[in-house]
Amino acid sequence: MGKQKQQTSLKPFLSLILSTNIPKAALFIGLAASIITTLAGLVVPLLTKNLVDGFSVEAISVPLVFAIGAAFVIQALISGISIYLLSYVGQKVVARLREQMWTKLIRMPVRYFDKQSSGETVSRIVNDTSIVKDLITNYFPNFATGIISIIGAVVILLVMDWKMTLLMLISMPLTLAIMMPLGRKMAKIARGLQDETAVFTGHITQTLGEIRLMKASTAEKIEEDNGYGGIDKLFNFGLKEARIFALIGPVMQLMIMSSSSSSLPTEHACREWNDVDRCADRLPALFIPNHHADYFVRDVLYPVAKSERCDRTDHRNPRPAT
Repeated sequence: MGKQKQQTSLKPFLSLILSTNIPKAALFIGLAASIITTLAGLVVPLLTKNLVDGFSVEAISVPLVFAIGAAFVIQALISGISIYLLSYVGQKVVARLREQMWTKLIRMPVRYFDKQSSGETVSRIVNDTSIVKDLITNYFPNFATGIISIIGAVVILLVMDWKMTLLMLISMPLTLAIMMPLGRKMAKIARGLQDETAVFTGHITQTLGEIRLMKASTAEKIEEDNGYGGIDKLFNFGLKEARIFALIGPVMQLMIMSSSSSSLPTEHACREWNDVDRCADRLPALFIPNHHADYFVRDVLYPVAKSERCDRTDHRNPRPAT
């Protein structure tokens, strides 16, 4: 057992997902709607800026007000459609995945159940498959839209002022160098947390299922201590995960402030060149990618950890004897 290496490849997990005959049309439409909403979120601030710059009471008209209102309503409707379709895909995949696991389980030989705790097996079917739903419904779309947000914001800034954009991007390699080790640490913690949750569920299920035998053996104190031990392990794993998230926030804020400060020399140059209006238009735009950076990093790191949990589920997925 000590020599057994944990496989971290996502191939088994992807094969497992594809075997459920995932609803491709709903997934594609849901992702497309989510991407459209993200792109709208990037473009709207620029359009609003132009509208505010040229604002006057005479420019206000009923068609303009209705057009702006309709744009926000349409964006909200598209966002709602995206959420529903992605939730449908997640629920469908989980249902088919549970069907596959249940079909395999009831055909497993008796010796498998002699070695494997029934409660741990139940946890694998219920808890681990729910993680797949969260991954498909929430984290995978956030990962995709996060990438688009960063790329779109950088492209917009390059068009507006490539010099300021390059100054802002100086901190990106340092950010990745810090975040990647945190992501690997989070994946390791996530695997341990999922395994410990399954073990704890198995122990609780077995203890309550054999409550008469436990009381007849006067083993209440032993089982109480075992339960406390499992709870403490879960608590410690939760604290480890919280420490990682506590590091991500301040680090991202530090990177944001560093990249924003890097634009100060350019701002000074603009003053020297008597081009303050040009800088005033572009400096606020530097915060567009920084605004998305914190969410992007969380939407990259946590899906990786989630997929590690799901990958772990696939390795433990029982296969019937042939």
